Amino acid sequence: MQVSSRLPLGLQSISNALFLCCSIALCCLLIIGCDRHGESAPLALEKSVNETPTIKPESPISAEVNDRAHPSLLLTDSRVAEIRARGEIDPLMAKLLNKLREDAEVYYHADLLEYQDSNSKQLMVSRAAIGRILTLGLIYQVDGEERYARRAKEELMNVASFPDWKPSQFLSVAEMSVAVAFGYDWLYNELSAQERAELRQALLDKALVYGPAAYGDISQRKVANWSAVADRDTAINNWNPVCNGGLLAAALVLQEQTPELSAVVYKGVTETLPRTLEYYGPDGVWPESPTYWGYGTSYVVLCLALMQDQLGSDNGLSALPGIAETADYTRYIFGPTGVAFTYGDGGPARDVILGSSPSVAWLIQHFDQSSSVPLFRKRLSRFLDTKLSGYFASLTPGAAHRFTPLATLWLPEASEAYSDDSSPLNIHHDGFSELVFLRSRWNDPNGLWLAMKAGQNGFAHSHLDLGSFVLEADGVRWGEDLGSDSYGLKGYWDSKPDGMRWSYYRMNNLSHNTIGPGQTLQSVTATAPVIDFKSAPEMAYAVVDMTEVYPDAAERMRRGVAMLDNAYILIQDEWTAPSGHQPTVWRMMTRAAVALSADGRSATLTLQGKELMARILKPETAQFSIESATPSNPKEKQNNGLRVLTATVPPTTEDVQLAIVLIPGSSKSESTQVTALDLWADAFGGMDNAN
Repeated sequence: MQVSSRLPLGLQSISNALFLCCSIALCCLLIIGCDRHGESAPLALEKSVNETPTIKPESPISAEVNDRAHPSLLLTDSRVAEIRARGEIDPLMAKLLNKLREDAEVYYHADLLEYQDSNSKQLMVSRAAIGRILTLGLIYQVDGEERYARRAKEELMNVASFPDWKPSQFLSVAEMSVAVAFGYDWLYNELSAQERAELRQALLDKALVYGPAAYGDISQRKVANWSAVADRDTAINNWNPVCNGGLLAAALVLQEQTPELSAVVYKGVTETLPRTLEYYGPDGVWPESPTYWGYGTSYVVLCLALMQDQLGSDNGLSALPGIAETADYTRYIFGPTGVAFTYGDGGPARDVILGSSPSVAWLIQHFDQSSSVPLFRKRLSRFLDTKLSGYFASLTPGAAHRFTPLATLWLPEASEAYSDDSSPLNIHHDGFSELVFLRSRWNDPNGLWLAMKAGQNGFAHSHLDLGSFVLEADGVRWGEDLGSDSYGLKGYWDSKPDGMRWSYYRMNNLSHNTIGPGQTLQSVTATAPVIDFKSAPEMAYAVVDMTEVYPDAAERMRRGVAMLDNAYILIQDEWTAPSGHQPTVWRMMTRAAVALSADGRSATLTLQGKELMARILKPETAQFSIESATPSNPKEKQNNGLRVLTATVPPTTEDVQLAIVLIPGSSKSESTQVTALDLWADAFGGMDNAN
């Protein structure tokens, strides 16, 4: 997709002003020599992104400056004392610390990490280094057990000695930079002068030296495979905060030794991180997927927290639209079963993991979101009781949940002023990707829940899935979103309008719970906005305009989803003046066994001992059928146990109104009345609770 290097929403002028003010203030602090904590002050910012110094990594950097107290990166002696004290009075903090002690013991006995030739394997090594060094370092600081410091030092010096940190996969560089930067700071007093010098040199030669080119200086010979200013997906997707975060951590550690280079990186982060942050706006939705929300947001928070902690300000970045709202994303994205609406690439993210991440804790604390505290603490407690399994258990020890130690810094205190079921049940979140959530009730694992995706196609890691929904009822997920396929498939990243990516079943609309003309694929550049939304006791609904999604298929195409009486779901599609060239095909992916009625007008789905009834209300010509979910290419995931419930309307040039009700077995309600989408707003009101 085409991306813009400009700062959004007038941020350019704001950034310049904030940058000037911050530079003056930081210069003053640097002259004074120490900040309010008695530590050396942050660097002054003097260089623009394109006014970069020439870097010679083969030349040793200057000796350390000894007037900064350590630890200082997010953690200080006073913060350690606070964590230790809270562990005595807050049962959840005590539980968190005990879990980290268990992890520290595992890492203490683990083999040293080894350099990997494979980019993907080395990325896992970098992530494991973060988990090990943060955990061992924090528990050493809290408990004072020196063997953990020795083991953390051993791992730290080990990874610093690697020949490189894989600049051909800059995510690996960024994550290893975070590991080494925090290790250097948190273990500073346990390191010898020679060890500190080796770590500083490693941070410069294997990470920070790539900063100038990353921020646009084409004269630099040290170039990695990531640029913050390029016209590429990785300049705006999850790579942006991860790579910015790694460079920022190194720059802050080396600010006394390489002030000019550190200033270049800080200004680069300030100017380019907004390229990603703008896509959180206005309501906190992240377009890639819940999985990549977790990855990217962990580094967005790390960047903001480091800037505020070390530089005194994030230059207004946390005030951008969507950042304060994105914690709420983790409230709504999960169904009653605890599994996320897995749109886009990624796996079946769960509330107990994604919803309890340290980044959520920081967002709650920073924006004083007291109403989110009970749900977060409940999820964190469940997470701490959860053993590693499946994918996470297969990772190198330390890679899974590697930022958990930071939760000790941001854990919100228990609040009795709010319950975790006081939020609206139904909501429309606007953004590049628009999401609609309809829910019968909170805190009910058997509740009725529907999530639908609208907005725009075309973001990194996205699928052709506009109008797609997932459905849960009676503790069962009836309508599935399959998630990603193998990233190693040929052309998987070829996302041009005619790109090979869209030929893969899981990537296109034929595997999603949406509607279309025959086998036609959605337009890669289409927009399908939510044009009406209402939440009321008798009916909650949303209407999406899908006319752009299939150009020339009809004069107008709309999809309405409604929850009626908090008991059943209506999916209603209306096509005005269809071309008549192809049938209208409605699809729902399911793991349920499906039995069709003799006339094909109803289907009974059975799964986990529960039932769901699907019934066609209109038109008379529509019929259900069952299709295979197995792609023809054996290299693709074969989707074992899945099938597609389809409803087909024969080709016609007459207006089409396809109305299907989905009725859980526990429901006692049903209606056979069909009201035109144009009349939904008149009957129930519209767009008064759209956000």
